[in-house]
Amino acid sequence: MLHGLDSMTERRGGHLRASETEGASVREAITMEQKRRIAKAVQAAGVEAAIRAYEDAGLSGLCHAGRWECAVEASRGLDFPTLLATHNEEAHD
Repeated sequence: MLHGLDSMTERRGGHLRASETEGASVREAITMEQKRRIAKAVQAAGVEAAIRAYEDAGLSGLCHAGRWECAVEASRGLDFPTLLATHNEEAHD
């Protein structure tokens, strides 16, 4: 239940008007959409970093196992504050 919604319900004897419940659903839907977009951006950045690192390691002569290690480390080393700031800028454009 959304913060504050339970106290509104108590003040009105346990009943909510349709407009109040619809507003809560819209707020939740927007929040879920934002979370989905952020998750997709993080996923895409991780895949892109891993592929780039794998290919770069191959050009450096590393074997498959070494390339894979580089790819995993690249995805672990993502700069989340910069990634989120970039995502927020793109979302507002």
